[in-house]
Amino acid sequence: MSQDVEALHQLGRLAIEGGAAKETLALAASIIRRGTRAAEVIVVYAEDQHFLACGDAEDSASTDFTSVALAIVQSHIFDLGGPVAFDLIGHRVEEFTSASSGDDRQFLALAVPTSQSPSEMCVLRGPCKHEARASMLRFMESAMPALTIIMERFLNADRNRRQGEQLHAFADAAQVLSRSDNVEAALLEAALTNLATAIAAPTGADIINIDVYDAKTDRFFLRILSESRFSGTSPGQVWRNSFNPERPEPYKLEMMRTRQPVFLPDAQNDERAEPAVRQFFRMSLIRSVAIFPMLFQDEFLGTIGFVYFKPRPFHPEEVKFLQGFAAQAASALKAAQMHKALRESEERFSQVAQSSREWIWEVDSEGRYTYSSPAVKDILGYEPEEVIGKYPHDFYAPEDKKQLAARDRESFTRKGTFFQAMARQVHKDGHTVVVESAGLPILDGQGNVLGYRGVYQDITERRRAEEERERLYAELQIRAITDGLTGLYNHAHFYQRLGEEIERSRRYKHGFAVVMMDVDNFKQYNDSRGHQAGDGILRLLADCIRKAIRGSDIAFRYGGDEFAAIIVHADSSKAQAIVDRINSLVTTSLRKTTDRSAARLSISAGIACFPNDAKSADDLVRIADAAMYDAKRAARPHDVRTRREADRPLVPAAVSRRAEAERPAGASSKGKEKEHALPGE
Repeated sequence: MSQDVEALHQLGRLAIEGGAAKETLALAASIIRRGTRAAEVIVVYAEDQHFLACGDAEDSASTDFTSVALAIVQSHIFDLGGPVAFDLIGHRVEEFTSASSGDDRQFLALAVPTSQSPSEMCVLRGPCKHEARASMLRFMESAMPALTIIMERFLNADRNRRQGEQLHAFADAAQVLSRSDNVEAALLEAALTNLATAIAAPTGADIINIDVYDAKTDRFFLRILSESRFSGTSPGQVWRNSFNPERPEPYKLEMMRTRQPVFLPDAQNDERAEPAVRQFFRMSLIRSVAIFPMLFQDEFLGTIGFVYFKPRPFHPEEVKFLQGFAAQAASALKAAQMHKALRESEERFSQVAQSSREWIWEVDSEGRYTYSSPAVKDILGYEPEEVIGKYPHDFYAPEDKKQLAARDRESFTRKGTFFQAMARQVHKDGHTVVVESAGLPILDGQGNVLGYRGVYQDITERRRAEEERERLYAELQIRAITDGLTGLYNHAHFYQRLGEEIERSRRYKHGFAVVMMDVDNFKQYNDSRGHQAGDGILRLLADCIRKAIRGSDIAFRYGGDEFAAIIVHADSSKAQAIVDRINSLVTTSLRKTTDRSAARLSISAGIACFPNDAKSADDLVRIADAAMYDAKRAARPHDVRTRREADRPLVPAAVSRRAEAERPAGASSKGKEKEHALPGE
């Protein structure tokens, strides 16, 4: 019996007789590794907050994927509609392609189609050349039913255990939320996050979203997401950043009016959600959403959303089940708000105020400080009596005074409670302190504002950490679309920007050009001079392209020794002029190098224009690519072809070389065949 057939038999027996322990998954990974002859097999499954994995490797060097990397792999599997192949560079997953393509990659990944979630996968590490990968895919097609059974059995047992634990955690989280010491905005947010996370497991939701409403200001002021394996990914960040207190979603406004839940069983196509929201659902693989009002004795406190990555029909019994959790969440939130109001009404000279590390303050109806706790000295360096009679804006950073003073006046005008209002203040010794404030109005019996009472919390270090996280996230986003060798945008970003430019050009009725470029004789140079020298040439050429194009144009490394550029607001003649500049810079730069072999290199280019040549991204690339190879086969250094020239019969390579050799010194190599205008231009 062959090795792969024996492995399939073993996997089938394991599906029938195996237990529900993690060791069974590891054994399945070992069987698959032998059957596919892979160097390593990793079985990936999802808990509420993390991706987890177990596997088997033929050597001791097992692969360690981050949760963000696994989320990216999962996203590409769904984007490409099937198994994918990719490379791992450090902790970054890159160079994704369909598993059926002919490109060599280190890893192969397939979705395991369980009923629990779309997150389960099987990842195989090399050898993943095309022929070996095809064999692996055939084996995995036969093995997948057994692996799915093994995975389902394990997930059912594991999640039943965790759901029992999470029901207890839900009760504990609700109790913590209602405690009187969780009244400040930052603590309230943390307690609500724990509550949302605890609700996720027993309800089977992949994400719980809580938006908290303030009736006094008539605004949603806080968005909470449950902690999940997707929290650190870009969809999670987009969801948080999309929160706009000034412009709530239309279905939320309707829910405030009707007090009825909203169900989006097909969230990606439901027109009640705005187009940008539907696009976000598609990008983040969200399939179904149920949103309930959080009501306490008909008082609207906010909304709670149950989000699923698999379709849910929301049958009546499930709706009733989810409604119960929404009611419990509302009760817990209301209890927290009542405790908050009680604490803020306590005597300001109490022991709590005197010992608090937060600066507790009161201002009169004019906005002048009438009370300050001792903590002001720790935060701003002033004694309490030094701030009495002064205004908050007296301590704001100079560049912020005008804006923040206006914000303070607006808060007084609307008589609203405010949370997490951030400001930069100047310490007595001159350095800047970042504080976060929360406050509420002091009202008389007729509802007139007598002043405000609130707290300042020093969040300088936290803000620095947040800014560093934001910087690192922005850097990660840039790396994802940038070629590491040349610094140009990469192949994947080329198609994204090309699609955007097509849409922009259609909207504003202007054209643009796509230029495809290839380095002539690069393989011979790379083989003779080595990869380091070849990398240096690619960086030099990328620099030439970057300098030659205009500020509005975009350059890319398409792959290998191929480059591309999008030339905006241009016809073929304008694109030709830019390509001529590129060739001139390339020629000059190569001649300046000490490497004589580099001087024999050149660039062939092809141009295709939108909309005259083509109206789709694929056709534009195909036409420009064909024109480029036409120029390359014509064997004229620095040759460029447009679509019209690409449609003409090719000049035999030998004739092209002889004509180039016989041309008088200094004569132009751009004869009449180099027409750049397209019909109708």
